[in-house]
Amino acid sequence: MSMGKLLHRIATAPSADPRDDLRQLRDGFVRCTGRMAASDAERFAGLAEGLLARTPLIDRIAFARPLSASHFAPRPILARLAYDNHMVSAAILERSPLFDEEQIADILRVKGPSVKLAVAKRASLSVAVTDLVMEGANLAVCRALAANQTARISRKNLARLIDVAKDDDMTRAALGLRRDLPSALATALAAVGRGAAEFHPMLPGAPAATRHGDPGHGRAGFVITRQLITVQQSRNRPQRMLSCS
Repeated sequence: MSMGKLLHRIATAPSADPRDDLRQLRDGFVRCTGRMAASDAERFAGLAEGLLARTPLIDRIAFARPLSASHFAPRPILARLAYDNHMVSAAILERSPLFDEEQIADILRVKGPSVKLAVAKRASLSVAVTDLVMEGANLAVCRALAANQTARISRKNLARLIDVAKDDDMTRAALGLRRDLPSALATALAAVGRGAAEFHPMLPGAPAATRHGDPGHGRAGFVITRQLITVQQSRNRPQRMLSCS
């Protein structure tokens, strides 16, 4: 069934259970890879809005997931999902490329800590957004942001993450892979204790192969192995409650 026919059927002869229609809308979106005529996109958003208001959380999450990775999802319905329950919002925020910096900042202010982890995993975060993410961030958010190589993080917040790394191997390992640490902070990271941090490739005196990020030569292969061991060890020991605040 074409998207146009599906939209007409749902509008004129809806199923007894709105969950069925929401699933069919989702499946129709996947089949057409989100590419719809402008009129169909508008009808899709309108029908989805009504169905989302009448369906349980688990169905809303399932509906959000395929839309989150699409460049063609109708923006009004993305906005509706972004301000839904934090689990629905997180499913959209982590992956959708259709939110700009101002929208992400507004969602963070409205939704608060419940969506910070999802935002911390987004690609290409600006300093303005990572500043918001770091406000009162918990340990999971700190780890995710430290591991996000595409996130631009201010010097102040890099220093805060290094402070967290003093008590958390996973944060330390993630920071040890970053290429944007100023030399002074890289040195500070190495000083927090033995682990991935002391082998940071930008440290003065590191072997040339390591400084140039060659994973197949010199010490770099050992760096990655050491970091993986460090992360695994941290998963096997009880974690203290930490915060970036």
